[in-house]
Amino acid sequence: MPSRRDFIKTTCGLALATGGTWLATHTHGAVPNPPGLAPLPAGAVASGDLEALAGKVPLIKRTWRPPNYETPLSYFSEEFTPNKAFFVRYHLASIPEIAADKWTLNVGGDAAA
Repeated sequence: MPSRRDFIKTTCGLALATGGTWLATHTHGAVPNPPGLAPLPAGAVASGDLEALAGKVPLIKRTWRPPNYETPLSYFSEEFTPNKAFFVRYHLASIPEIAADKWTLNVGGDAAA
């Protein structure tokens, strides 16, 4: 007479075997995905407006306040992303205007002594 343990092993084994087969047959080719790359989120390609910032190529504008820009998808096929196409993140409501000739950096505290 089979034990309860043997029954559970057999039942779980069959469920895994048939469930894996069902999953493979129902999801194969459902989402096109190049080998080695993770799929993009739904709407990632269609939802971006391109806008150029000073010194940058047109980037995908995600939010207006604060300004957040992402690298265009075409640059992901390159080994390195060039600086002109690198993403931009701001935590302020607008892009600050800074005069380069008047800008200074002050370092203080124990490390500066």
